[in-house]
Order: sequence, then structure tokens, then C-alpha cells
Amino acid sequence: MALLTKSRFKLGLSCATKLYYDSHRKVYHNTSQIDPFMQALAEGGFQVGELAKLYYPGGIDIDTLDREEAIRLTEEALEQDEVTIYEAAISVGHKLIRVDVLRKTPQGIQLIEVKSKSCAGDSEQQFFGKRGGLDSSWKPYLEDVVFQYLVMKEYLAERGEQRTVFPYLMCSDKEKYTSVDGLHGLFRISEQNGRKSCIPREGITLEDLGDQILTAIRLKDALEAILNYDYSKDHPAWELTRFEEIIPHFEQLLLSYEGGGGPWPEPMCKTCKTCEFKLDDSPEAEGKESGFNTCGRSLMGWNDEELAAPKVYNVWNFSKADEIIKKGRWFMHELDFTDVETASTNWSPPEQGDGLNNTQRKYIQIEQTNSRNPQPYVDVEGLSQEMEACTYPLHFIDFETSAPAIPFFKNYRPYQGICFQFSHHILHEDGRMEHAHEYLGLGQGLDPTWGFIDALYEALRHDEGSIFRYATHENTYLGYVRIALRDRSPFDQAKTASLIQFIESITQPKGKAGPQDSWQPGPRNMIDLCTWVRNFYWHPRMGPSNSIKYVLPAILEHSEALQAKYSLASYGTVLIPSLNFKEKIWLQRDGQGHITDPYKLLPPIPKDFQEMDEIEEVYVDGELINGGAAMTAWAYMQMVEMSEEEREGLASALKCYCELDTLAMVMIWQGWKDLIIE
Repeated sequence: MALLTKSRFKLGLSCATKLYYDSHRKVYHNTSQIDPFMQALAEGGFQVGELAKLYYPGGIDIDTLDREEAIRLTEEALEQDEVTIYEAAISVGHKLIRVDVLRKTPQGIQLIEVKSKSCAGDSEQQFFGKRGGLDSSWKPYLEDVVFQYLVMKEYLAERGEQRTVFPYLMCSDKEKYTSVDGLHGLFRISEQNGRKSCIPREGITLEDLGDQILTAIRLKDALEAILNYDYSKDHPAWELTRFEEIIPHFEQLLLSYEGGGGPWPEPMCKTCKTCEFKLDDSPEAEGKESGFNTCGRSLMGWNDEELAAPKVYNVWNFSKADEIIKKGRWFMHELDFTDVETASTNWSPPEQGDGLNNTQRKYIQIEQTNSRNPQPYVDVEGLSQEMEACTYPLHFIDFETSAPAIPFFKNYRPYQGICFQFSHHILHEDGRMEHAHEYLGLGQGLDPTWGFIDALYEALRHDEGSIFRYATHENTYLGYVRIALRDRSPFDQAKTASLIQFIESITQPKGKAGPQDSWQPGPRNMIDLCTWVRNFYWHPRMGPSNSIKYVLPAILEHSEALQAKYSLASYGTVLIPSLNFKEKIWLQRDGQGHITDPYKLLPPIPKDFQEMDEIEEVYVDGELINGGAAMTAWAYMQMVEMSEEEREGLASALKCYCELDTLAMVMIWQGWKDLIIE
């Protein structure tokens, strides 16, 4: 029986038709079904949830997965006059909620929903924008609480209990600092009967937790804002406008699906781009159907060719997609330059040496996709000018980082970033290359920040060669390291000053920096290779993405010189030294002759950690984070008892992954160099 749970309610708010596909899981594939434990671990949800319980000690934990047993145990606990319950199971009608922390007191019921998203103090004002409306980043979290609030009220009313329900949203507070070391390490990963869980160490006291870093925010104005929100703004085709109307509607949909009813026809829109109910190449998809295709056929009348055709929303960074789709144009072949030009950037054919503006970048993708032109676009003159301005030897660096909801170390705030790993390739002017340096701080109670910056400084300080990063991540996190050095450096004054000066020489301030966080970028300010991709290069295999994971296989397919170089077993030899690979062949082809993505050629992650391999991108504190697998694996190492062999195996996988990131940057440079010489 598919009850209306919090997760199903959220799914229905995104698209009511998805409730049908979710109710028929044996028929329809869901691409987002990553191991929920690993996903929650990556986002910090489990740790924050367990910490919240410790702030309300003495509660009854309803930890059974058996639905009926959980409901029975909760009802027994609620017979007490005063009680705290963790994971309380409340069922009424065709609905079921599991409340993170439920406190029954003489004053009423406190319903506390715990989230890993960060807050700033206990004011509700942070839930609203400057114009007074609900902040869209908070709205889904508030909806979670209000759904549970209404179910709880209905549950009490059904039993004739006159108790007030007080809803709270409890989050990691970015305005608070940890006052103890090892707070994150107080939680360990346990596995029983094949089920992983995150549990606190035995005997933890409130004193062990130090100053409280989670804040419970009482919902009053936000509660009213959700209850009065007009949901026809999000779903114009819905006749329902109020939150309290949607819940019974979803209940009836689920009941009808159990009785064999067909899907409720939510009109297709731009958000269908991210529909979970599509087919992919995973083993779990075999023999299943695509919900997206079902909607396309039944609602739009699309045939197989139209289902596979590039859509308007597949255009890179295309803000007009929703507007155009609403006018009935879904396919990329229906677009022309008038659709992508803006008042500030009119369409004109790109000129060599000028680089692509945003309009030109979009239109090149549209034009060449529609004409099925397999040829990439390359601004040879623009690339040549940029590359000639660089100073050899060239340095390519990539970081792996963590921004935990619960800090690992004293005097850190929730979600304060730390660097635990880097990889460094060097490319010399005569063409020699080497994987020259790497660093991996295993943590285990020691802050890796200091070893990281010391090793990076030592790797890069010996010449004035240009330094490359990919996107803004490295610049952002070195800014965090700079603040850490300024506030609590373990080094002497002279070395601290040298390290801060080094960081300022290779970075630039982020955004509108205050007086303490502003400096003039030095001559070695890191060069963003991703910006060069966006300005000078597009390949059909990249589609709408500029991610290095898409650019690497594209440039390998484009450059014959790269194919010749990396089809040999020379990487990881005296010819091309590597710290982690031996005689590695990076250019391989599948049975159809297509070049295999090099990231699929990495050594397998140790068996016990293979589910992490799927977590490449995660939402952490509301932001999409790349490198989710590495971040999660490192956090896992801090929370589980591992043998030395297991730790070395996971560390080896992390090093290989990070090394390929910087090798990919070198390959992109080499591929472009080859194209320029041609």
C-alpha cells in the first residue's frame, strides 16, 4: 500500500504525475534511486539528525522499519503525559509521517523537523525575500514541516485531543562555532542486517557536544505563508490553489492508483528536463519503462524520434526555455537566433579571436545540433592568444574538499569548507609532463588544512609558471584557507604570512569582499580553464555542458594527436611519470568503436564503498556540489572503523580519481595545442 509520506508529498508537489510512476516502481525506472544512506551521508542529514536527538536527551527511539510496529510503538509512547520520541510514526487516513523529534508536553506537541540546510539564527525573516515573499530556497523545507503539522493536527483531532501543535525547523546554524574537537567523529556508521545507520558513540553527554550548533526555529509567519500560498503559480493547470487542498487530492490519487487507475495528467513543462523517471544505462533500468516517455506519448503525442530529439531546455544556460515551451515549441530545431539574442548581446556570427559571447555559445550549439554537424567549433585565434600569454612550466591543480554540516574540528562553523586533497600535474615547454605532486590528508582527528596548504605551497613556489584550475572551486576554497590561516594558524608568524601571501598571489577575492577579505590578485592568479572552454570551444559530445567530465571525452574524440599519445601504455612510465598509475592506456574504445570515457577506466572503488561511485553530484546546503563521491568517501573514513587495508584501498581510489582530474586538464591543453598547430 503506497501511503502519502513526506517524500511522496514532495514528489507530488514537483509533478503530480510522478506519484503514479512512484506507485508503480516495478514498472518505471527511477534514476535518482542512489543508496539513500549514502546520499544522506553526503549531504550531512544523518549526522545532523542524530545530533538533534542528543540535544533532546532521554527520548524513545522508534527505529523499526516495520510500519505497523512503528505506529504501535509511537501510540504507546504518546500515552505518557510527557515524552520525547525520535522518528515518531503517525498515521491517519492514507498518510504516514515520521517525525524527527516529537515532544509531548503539558503545553502541547512540539514537532521538530531536522534538516541539514544551514540557517542564520532563529529569525523567521530568513525564510522570506526582500519583497516579502517566500524564499524559493527555503520553500521545500517549510513545506515538509507544514505537511507534518497538518497530519499531526488531523491525528489529534481524530482522537479528540485538544492539543496545540508547535512546528519547528531545526538546522545547522552558520552563525555558531563548535567549541569542541571531533564533534563529527562522535557519530559512527553501523550496519545491522544489511541496513546502514549513523549512530552516536555510547556514553555521549551534553558536555561532550560543547556549544549547541543546531538552532530550532519556531514557524509562525512561515506557516501562514505556506498555508496561504497560491500553488497555481507553480502549477497553472491545477484547480487546487491551497496547501490544505493538495493533501487530500494526493491521497485520492494514490488510492485510485491502487485500484488500477491511470496517471493524473500533469502538463509537461521545462522541469521535465530533470524528471527522475527516465531510462539510463544502469542494470536497474533493464526491463523497465520510462515515465518521461509515457508522458511524452500520451500528453504530447510524440513518437520515438521526437522523444529522443534535443529539446529547448537542452540549450546551455537558456533562461528563455520556459517561456518558449509555454508557447508550444519544445524542440531545438524550432529555435533560431532571434530566440537566443538579448537586449545586451545581439546575435552576430562569431569572429576568430573574439571569443564567444553567451548568445553565440547558445546559437552554435543550436545550429550545429540541428544540422547534425559533427564538427566542433574552435576559436583557434582566441585560444592561441591565451595560450601564448602563459608562462612555462604550466601547473594544473585540482582540489577535493569537504563542507560538513557538523564540523570535524573546534572553532569551525557548520558548512565551513576544508581542503583535504589535491593533485598537481606539470607540463613543460618541450612537451614533457609529469604527475608531480599530490596530497591526501586522511583526517582521523587531524585537520588536513595545514598539511594541504603547506604541501601546495611547496609544490608551486619554485617557479613563476602559470597555474590552471577548472571553474571557481579552487579559488573559493583557497579563500577559506586564507581565513583559517589568519584566524588560527598553527605556523609561526613568518610562515603564516608567507602562506597568506602565496594564496593572495594565485587567487582573487570572491564577490564583494570586506576589508579583511580583499586583496589585489597577483601575477600568478590561477587561470580558469573552464572559462576558456566556454569562450573558445564547443563539441557536439559536450551538449549543454562545460563540465570537464564532458569536455574530456569530447577533446579525445576531436584530437588525433591525443588518440595516438594516450592509446599507448606510456602513462605511468619514465616517459610520463605518475604517482598512482603504471603503464595506463587512457584511450580505449567500446564494441562500436566509440571512445570510452576515461573516468570509466578508473580502478574500481573497494567493494564496501562502491555505492559512493554514484554520488558524483549532490546538493549540500542547497548548492549543487561536484566531486560528491570523493567528499562522501572522505567523510565515511572519519566515521567508520576501518582496517589499514580498507583505508589504504579507499585512499588509493581517491588519489586515482583526483589525478585524472588534473590529467584531464593537461589533455585538454594538449588537444587544443594540436588543433592550433594544425
